[in-house]
Amino acid sequence: MLWDDVVAQHSPNPDLVSSYSMTPPTLSITEEEHVINAKDTLTITCRGQHPLEWSWPGGKVDPAGKEETELVASAAPSSGRAIQEEDCEGTGTKPYCKVLVLTEAQANDTGSYRCYYKYIDAKIEGTTAVSTYVFVRANVTFPPDPVSLTSSLSAAQELLSCVPESAHDADFEQPFINKPETLLISKENTWVPCLVSIPDLNVTLTSQNFVVHPDGKSTFWDNKKGMQVPTDLIRDLLYVYCETVIDKKVFKSNFFIIHIAGSELYDIKLYPKKAMELLVGEKLVLNCTVWAEFNSGVQFEWTYPGKQTQRAVIESEHRQSLQTQTELFSTLTLHNISQQDLGKYTCTATTGAQMLEESTDVIVHEKPFITVEWRKGPVIEATAGDEAVKLPVKVVAYPPPDFQWYKDGKLIPKQSQSSMQIKDVSEQHAGTYTLVLRNRLAGLEKRISLQLIVNVPPRIHEKEASSPSIYSKRSPQALTCTVYGIPAPEVIQWQWRPWMPCRMFSRRSL
Repeated sequence: MLWDDVVAQHSPNPDLVSSYSMTPPTLSITEEEHVINAKDTLTITCRGQHPLEWSWPGGKVDPAGKEETELVASAAPSSGRAIQEEDCEGTGTKPYCKVLVLTEAQANDTGSYRCYYKYIDAKIEGTTAVSTYVFVRANVTFPPDPVSLTSSLSAAQELLSCVPESAHDADFEQPFINKPETLLISKENTWVPCLVSIPDLNVTLTSQNFVVHPDGKSTFWDNKKGMQVPTDLIRDLLYVYCETVIDKKVFKSNFFIIHIAGSELYDIKLYPKKAMELLVGEKLVLNCTVWAEFNSGVQFEWTYPGKQTQRAVIESEHRQSLQTQTELFSTLTLHNISQQDLGKYTCTATTGAQMLEESTDVIVHEKPFITVEWRKGPVIEATAGDEAVKLPVKVVAYPPPDFQWYKDGKLIPKQSQSSMQIKDVSEQHAGTYTLVLRNRLAGLEKRISLQLIVNVPPRIHEKEASSPSIYSKRSPQALTCTVYGIPAPEVIQWQWRPWMPCRMFSRRSL
């Protein structure tokens, strides 16, 4: 198990809090800290205006509403420990009531007990939720001799693997209740989570030839979170553990292996990059890739339309080391997509020091479809000699259909896109172009036609085909002017001038 040393303190959003006008739930235990002894029974009653739910250390409620009572450390088979929720009688202003009963409490039951409104998504302390921290005071006995510690990493790892997961697995009870863990450190200050079941202890942080006492300035002790120390004090150590003295007897916590972690995120990409389209019943797979500094502890979080309703998803992660950085992946998979799954999907990656996020849209269609329309109307004009002309159409379809273009009823080979471009425009390109779109599996077909008109500038045929002629003076002559163009020229104008070698006459019109 990896412990991130960053403990974030989240304050409620003022706008969000103000939007809830209900009275928060209340507990029968009013103090922020409550202390009981091991083997005692803990009973807490919660009352409120709406249906209620409990959470407790290591306990949760599954989506179906069935309580799971397995805590961080399981009780021995012969133990009478049990935890249950029961409905109780409400009052006029608080008609809902739920009581939590923990029998034969153990030290590992120490932690936060929270009551909240079950069907309200925002769990805001003091508005939609209320909690108390319960210490289950262990009946401490003298521990066995500690294992001799060495300075080698392999020895420390071997020690970590053989230490019991909780104090209750050994033959004694002690005030420290944390598991052996790897401590990721990347910030200026590090929380060492030496959790205790007895609130009023004097605790020190210890390693080989190293002891830190909380001074309230740079080093702090919190009986609910552990010891906060400057990272520079412990970054070169192999391991640390907490220590306390009760009745002149020394008690040690489980060990924390020190692991220096990076914190910088370089980039994030979400694939597919474009908005994703699916049919109802298909599978959605999104991949979030992050490039980060070596040894970075990156936490992924997905946000999607079905998250609040606990829609079934599969999340998987893996990482690989590159030459200059670490590449991390998180994959989100949703089977049997429905229209309730359409919307925005966001991947957030954080190291505690930095956060990056990327989003994409998912579109879900009920059935296959094809729609096609003109972009510029049914008639397109071009001029002979133009470098290119496009025949634009707008196609919206899913799944993507097959495209075929026809000119005057004849198939145009090698044209499989929705828009067609004709290069080096000539008169021969004029005609009727038809786009046929087909989805053979769905039995769908659509077609649309465009008329391409190629305008040809007027040309005088005689000017191109004949050379200058010489006629006898005063002899009658018939001159012919043959003109061609698209559209056909509407006016033909004659102009002439006498020819003389050295003298210019103004033009005259007939």
